[in-house]
Amino acid sequence: MIYHLKQLTVFLILLPLPSGLDPQQLPTMSDLGVQEIAPDKRSAFPFSGGETSALDRLNKYLWETDSVAVYKETRDGMVGSDYSTKFSTWLANGCLSPRQIYWELKKYESKRTSNQSTHSVVFELLWRDYFKYVGLKHGDKLFNLDGIMGKQIEWKQDQKLFEAWKEGRTGVPYVDANMREMAATGYMSNRGRQNVASFLTNDLKLDWRMGAEWFESMLIDHDVCSNYGNWQYSAGIGNDPSQDRKFNVVKQGLDYDPQGEYWLLLSGAHSKKVVQLEGQVVEGVKLEGDGIVAVGGEDIKEALTSTSRTRTQ
Repeated sequence: MIYHLKQLTVFLILLPLPSGLDPQQLPTMSDLGVQEIAPDKRSAFPFSGGETSALDRLNKYLWETDSVAVYKETRDGMVGSDYSTKFSTWLANGCLSPRQIYWELKKYESKRTSNQSTHSVVFELLWRDYFKYVGLKHGDKLFNLDGIMGKQIEWKQDQKLFEAWKEGRTGVPYVDANMREMAATGYMSNRGRQNVASFLTNDLKLDWRMGAEWFESMLIDHDVCSNYGNWQYSAGIGNDPSQDRKFNVVKQGLDYDPQGEYWLLLSGAHSKKVVQLEGQVVEGVKLEGDGIVAVGGEDIKEALTSTSRTRTQ
């Protein structure tokens, strides 16, 4: 195969397949000498890769279950595979295109229903494309500490705090559950991503790039422009920057995981009740009676009460 790129001619030579492999059969991990990884049963993305699986999901989410018709009401869910579309992984890997989804949605709207939920899915596709254009316009500023706005903020690079965040040991059940889900399954909900990003940048005051790079290394649906664009947005240095774009992560946990179902799923605990103490962000948790109570963790508490961030206009 020969490609002509302006004045450069590139010759692409494809090496032969290893002996013993059937070109019609996709090799397994063990065929390639890599240890198989058992799927985590808690995953909100229990699907296979590839176009066939992607088209099957598109068909089921729209036509078989009508889940798309209630997307706006369910999209902030935390447990299970049907609270949101889950199209992002196939989109990120080129197994499904935005146009495929868009035109299938238009067909669904003409035959079934057109409402705020179907419109919201289109909006999310547009948001994804928007960040592509942000990357096209700003180039490597997408990775700069000061962001595309060139806004100088004094960030910290405290490895101890970062390790607690990435391992889900902050003591905030909602933050910890989301970080543990990503570590175990490679997936995290949109609601969760906004909260853990806010916690890292606005509470721990850590360099936002540390979080963005961790997401890049863990997410199975990682998209460069969406990831770094959203992290800059959360850090207040990207598009539509504003002071104190901060989530109350305790309130968010109470709003979106009121019975602690999500936290219990990811923590391995057996209590049916979760106690989240507003205003207290501590490291470590323990069972006390029939509730889970956060305890200890002076490092996290001190970081939240004594560290300030200097902003320079």
